[in-house]
Amino acid sequence: MDKFQIPKLKGKSNWTIWKLLIESNLQYHEYERILTGCIKEPDPLPDDATNQQKKEYEASVKLYKKANGFAVTLLSTTVEDEPMQLIMMFKNAYEMWCKLAASYEQKSEQRL
Repeated sequence: MDKFQIPKLKGKSNWTIWKLLIESNLQYHEYERILTGCIKEPDPLPDDATNQQKKEYEASVKLYKKANGFAVTLLSTTVEDEPMQLIMMFKNAYEMWCKLAASYEQKSEQRL
């Protein structure tokens, strides 16, 4: 799994396959929750935080930075120019993912 090749996202034409490969890669590295916003940058601690809260905060910051850095790198290096234009202004993987999904997901035109 170390040599995992992901073809570059062109647009709607290969979105479904690209999405599966990105999600699989992030799952393999245990960072898939970055795409759902479950792993997020923690809010700053209050000045009177306990040592336990500080330890938990530091662990959350470390996880977020590692997961976000990995995911941002994965997303930005596996897209062609058109999708890159959509995501290059975002600083975190969750926002990038949401923008790509909103742009390329197939929406059902059926009304319930």
